[in-house]
Amino acid sequence: MIQGIEDRVRRYKNAHWWIHNGRGRIVTKSGQALADAVLETGSLDWLRTALGETKR
Repeated sequence: MIQGIEDRVRRYKNAHWWIHNGRGRIVTKSGQALADAVLETGSLDWLRTALGETKR
């Protein structure tokens, strides 16, 4: 799923399938919560936060 998110940023035409399929296979509540958080976050937000940068 995370690779699909990266591919979506690169405009890979099948990225949506990878994201949807990956999200659908997560069965635990904690895994689903983590997946939802990943889907709501920009692909480089974690890096910007770690470097102390503000979101652009």
